[in-house]
Amino acid sequence: MTRDVSSGSKRIDIISELDYAGVDGVVQLILDLLNVQDLLSAFSVCKDWASWDSDRFWSRKLRHYKQEDEWLNKYEEQYRSSSSKHKCLMISRINRSWSKASGDVNKVEADSTVLSLCLREATLLVGLNSGFIQEWSLQGHMIREKEIHMKGVKVIKPLSNGHIITASYDGFLGIWNQHLFTLRKIQFGVPLTDIILDGEQIYLAGDEGNIWSFEMVKDGNLVERWRLEGGEMINCLAVFHHLNYLATGCDSGALRIHSCSSGQPLHTLDGHQTGCGITGLQQDDESLWSSSFDCTVRLWSTRDWSCLAVLAGHSQPVRSLQLTRSHVISGDYRGFVMIWDRDVISSVVQSFHRSRSQTSKQQDECLYRMRRGRLVQDRSGIAEVIQHSSFLEHSGHVTALQANLGYLVSGSRDRSFVIYSITRGKQREKHRTSYFRDFVKY
Repeated sequence: MTRDVSSGSKRIDIISELDYAGVDGVVQLILDLLNVQDLLSAFSVCKDWASWDSDRFWSRKLRHYKQEDEWLNKYEEQYRSSSSKHKCLMISRINRSWSKASGDVNKVEADSTVLSLCLREATLLVGLNSGFIQEWSLQGHMIREKEIHMKGVKVIKPLSNGHIITASYDGFLGIWNQHLFTLRKIQFGVPLTDIILDGEQIYLAGDEGNIWSFEMVKDGNLVERWRLEGGEMINCLAVFHHLNYLATGCDSGALRIHSCSSGQPLHTLDGHQTGCGITGLQQDDESLWSSSFDCTVRLWSTRDWSCLAVLAGHSQPVRSLQLTRSHVISGDYRGFVMIWDRDVISSVVQSFHRSRSQTSKQQDECLYRMRRGRLVQDRSGIAEVIQHSSFLEHSGHVTALQANLGYLVSGSRDRSFVIYSITRGKQREKHRTSYFRDFVKY
């Protein structure tokens, strides 16, 4: 935070100079760019910088972690009574635990292959290939179970009123109350593979290229808006409500963008290997994430649907995908669960585009990368992200993933699910003490 004013040795402390000039708002904006650990280091540099180490500053910083703050206030008693600074430190520790795949692990054996998971406020719903659904505490104790379908429970999604909706390979869509009593079952005639809830709109995918769009009316009935049919099985869906786009991924490897209002295909996204099925889709406001049997996860821009990055770490087909505010989580056929930091991904993409803009075309054609032990020439023009952390607790396909701030849950074909408690990891926080903490600025 210092700069040379000439080629000589004189340096200026920009933070202090801005503060003295009365533009502390600019200082605040600069400090907002730093993470918690960097702030702790900065505040130990000198007494002027240490003067910013105040409850007012940390209260403002805490507003950057709105989702994390709400979750911890709800579920962690110790957190609620802590100062704003300590709350920021706790959130920072949790985020680092995510990035380092650090936490307590509780593996629970199931009666059948786990196909779907649903994290509720204090419990976990597990959908099995046998057609049963089970409810478990996050400590690994079964609360109840019930057979709700004749075949595998492929999807479980929560509704806003506390009920749940399920889709199954038996071709039925089910709506159930919080105690798993049947409210409604609808038969569709083909295996169902995914459900997306968007307010009162429900999008449903299934075999033979079937995609449905429904509106849920007040009495709980579903009114069909449109339907597409014909072609390969649709494995997964993602919806961009503000853009009126619906993304679909199918067994053939096709990744398409449709209109939410009519279902009409608008774009086809090329990048994943042809013939390798799309296994998972996740989205946020500005991007789409896809996983595939080609062993990669890809990041797509919603502006022009170009591929921005490839997450390359899996050596086996990627079977499941989950997105949080700060991380991308993927599971593969080998049993690995890999965690990718979204800040790292953004940094790699930005560095890649800067390097390409500064490199001539002739030099660009000479870029090489390692691919599975071989040196190959790279002509893709797409950033590649390798840095990740991972768990290996399963001995079979990771078929389902669910996550919130404090927990990650993975389900597998090996007839088990694993609850990773991130907030209760044994990692200890280390802080640097500021020797200027008791100084008063004058």
